[in-house]
Amino acid sequence: ENSILNQSLNELLILPDSNVPEEELGILIALQQVLPVLVGFLKISFQETGKVDFVEMSLGALHALRDETGPTEVAQALDYTISHILVDEFQDTSALQFQLLEQLICEWAPTGSEGYKTVFLVGDPQQSIYRFRGAEVGVFLHAQQYGIANITLKSISLKRNFRSQPMLVNWVSDKLKYIFPEADNLATGAVTHKQAYSAVNSNEQASISVKCFSKLRDESLYVV
Repeated sequence: ENSILNQSLNELLILPDSNVPEEELGILIALQQVLPVLVGFLKISFQETGKVDFVEMSLGALHALRDETGPTEVAQALDYTISHILVDEFQDTSALQFQLLEQLICEWAPTGSEGYKTVFLVGDPQQSIYRFRGAEVGVFLHAQQYGIANITLKSISLKRNFRSQPMLVNWVSDKLKYIFPEADNLATGAVTHKQAYSAVNSNEQASISVKCFSKLRDESLYVV
């Protein structure tokens, strides 16, 4: 499809330069030699302490579900017991977590076929804040556009805000629409601003005020 081709071409535009400077090439070669050794020592440490980190836990789960021959017996056993998967805060899913979800449902029948199973993903890409620990909001956009494995997803946008006064919701939306990019981009993780509407009865006494404090200890400017 043209949309897929356009997305692929856009991703090509942001790929790093294939010509690596000579001074950086030496560092890359050294890393290729050192990193596998460090991984080996890390696994030894896991075995000696009986403890693992979240990445190792996810990798272990991924390997338990699929090997070089395809889905494992564990994956097949889970396939019989799972009929629905709910994922909350999906906007902060990492690429590794997404692979894990794909392996869980890769053998599911296509959406609409007899006996098909369901997936429900909840999230707001505008609230994705965990990229420092591997979260990729592009995963959310990919699932929204292309689904997951054989499962086609229906996108539902919830726009009503039940927490805040209309004045505050409108004020925030009016300011944020100039900060967010104009178009979504899977490769860069760019997401557009989605307008929200307050479902709360307006309070005539509600107001918004901005106070600026400067010349504090670190000479910073604080806005409350």
